[in-house]
Amino acid sequence: MRAVASIFVLCTILSSAMADPLWKVFCQGTPLYRGQADPIVNPGALAQHSHKVFGGSAFDYGDSSLTPQQYYDQIFASKCTTCSITIDNSVYWVPDLYYKWDNGSISLVPNGGLTIYYPSRSGSGNQTHPNWKPIPKGLRIVAGQSTRRSYNSSIVSNKAVSYACLSNPGGPETGEFPTATRYCVNGLRAQVWFPMCWDGVNLDSKDHFSHMSYPIGAPDGGNCPDTHPVRIPGIFFELLFSVADFPHGQGVSRFVWSNGDVTGNGLHGDFLNGWDATIMAAALADPSCDASNTNNGNSPQNCAPFTQYVKKDNPDQSCKIEKSLPGYEDLGINRLISHLPGCNPISGGGANVQACTGSWPQSQVDSKLRVAIRASNGLYATSTNTTNNWVASVAQAALSYSEMYTLVPQQNGLWAIQSEITQQFCSDNKRGATPLLFNRGSPSGWEFFNITYTNGDKGPTQSGAKVTITANSNGNYVQILSDGSLQSNASSSSASSATFYLVDPDAGVQDTRTSKNGFNTPAAAPTAPGTPVSSSGATYDSSSSYEWPSSTTSPSPSSAPSSAPSSSPSSTTSSSNANSTSKDPSSIVESSEASSDVVVRAVVYVCLIAVVSLL
Repeated sequence: MRAVASIFVLCTILSSAMADPLWKVFCQGTPLYRGQADPIVNPGALAQHSHKVFGGSAFDYGDSSLTPQQYYDQIFASKCTTCSITIDNSVYWVPDLYYKWDNGSISLVPNGGLTIYYPSRSGSGNQTHPNWKPIPKGLRIVAGQSTRRSYNSSIVSNKAVSYACLSNPGGPETGEFPTATRYCVNGLRAQVWFPMCWDGVNLDSKDHFSHMSYPIGAPDGGNCPDTHPVRIPGIFFELLFSVADFPHGQGVSRFVWSNGDVTGNGLHGDFLNGWDATIMAAALADPSCDASNTNNGNSPQNCAPFTQYVKKDNPDQSCKIEKSLPGYEDLGINRLISHLPGCNPISGGGANVQACTGSWPQSQVDSKLRVAIRASNGLYATSTNTTNNWVASVAQAALSYSEMYTLVPQQNGLWAIQSEITQQFCSDNKRGATPLLFNRGSPSGWEFFNITYTNGDKGPTQSGAKVTITANSNGNYVQILSDGSLQSNASSSSASSATFYLVDPDAGVQDTRTSKNGFNTPAAAPTAPGTPVSSSGATYDSSSSYEWPSSTTSPSPSSAPSSAPSSSPSSTTSSSNANSTSKDPSSIVESSEASSDVVVRAVVYVCLIAVVSLL
């Protein structure tokens, strides 16, 4: 019987060891931050292009004087996360996706958020059942290369970036944008595999990649090279974009990443670890975290170490960034823009490019107006406090996206005022009885205002055009109260408290940016993996400028749009999750886990035979 018990214990250990942990982290809804912060590549300075950021609320511009371990301590101490597992305060970010119309105007493409897969992949031989290690504290990784503009299937890192056109019928995944030849009616899925083999020593490297490696021959599994022997859980980014309202699939693709890339090769993802290492280690060792028990990662609450940390509400809109980050260039969130944010010339078709640094003002290409609103107390109106009250409380030096608004024209010369960061409209549904609130998803009569220029200006100016604001709900003037709140309870505009100034935040945008590290210092461009970082700022070679192909004369599909809009499509629409016959990462994982299940069953079967033979 002792032999039987020993074999039973051994079989249990073997079957558990062969489990393949898999869970997903869902970061849906409004990003934690949008803008040019990138604490990995450009700590303490503006990055070259805009990103959308999800995860731990302590995210900021970073500080080059902090070690990766010190910055991990800051991120791990985040008060909350915008993602679905509270014990994961990691920060994840990717570039924004845009679309350039025939008339030159640019739209921000709607995105439904970010899903992060954590599959624990195996190799062969002595790596068939690897001893996965939790992601080390302070680890940071950049997967993909922002300046890449060509595809080489023999380079593993090139194969780590892929796309799926969600259509019917489906088609194969591609290494570049598939949108020139296919109409993605159900959405475009962009995907990035992160390297899963660590050198065991360095938490970062000059190119933010060389301390990591992909498995030999493939980005999604296989043996780790001897130079990077420590296997950690894989990380896989999945992004869904609603692209049906943008003409494509007829020979021309006009989608472009915020770094200027029209090929799709320049997609990349950034990961800043904020996991609790002890809990991740427990998940890697717990059979309940196996893919077969977590519904291929879709039910992370079934993983016992995570159960108490999985949010019931997703998306969770309650988590906000802890400190406002200076910088507020127009990202096109609520309106069309004239060029990509930052200084990112559109490029593609061959050699890799280096983007220039700096910025320049946007030209007006939309009927909507982007403004910051200064009150008579000299402070700017903001709307991100916990009650959504509209309060004038921010100094000019601290201006950020929290103080940016879009004036949306309505009938009869009225305007609706939309917060750029929350997407909510200002409402006076209490008809002046309480301060104004930003709590409406779409405007109606309660959200309409009359804006009158009183000093001869015809629009927002860099110094501020003097205006009065009247609520359509009660005919009263909006004024600032003693506590800074804005309320429509003034019967006359004669008092200074009823005077406001519409500031054009995009006029001379670069000159208004300050920080303790100095945003006007040119930042070095990202370099190819394994190459040293130059100490000088990169410059852009104008000879690499990308010329858009002529628009096709072929008729567009009946369901596809064919002309530029008068205003930007809503940037808050989530991408469709309709079924598609193209390969889903879950199916990739399923096939891998299925083969593992076969092995486990075989081990259990052999063990049962051994036990029976001893009885």
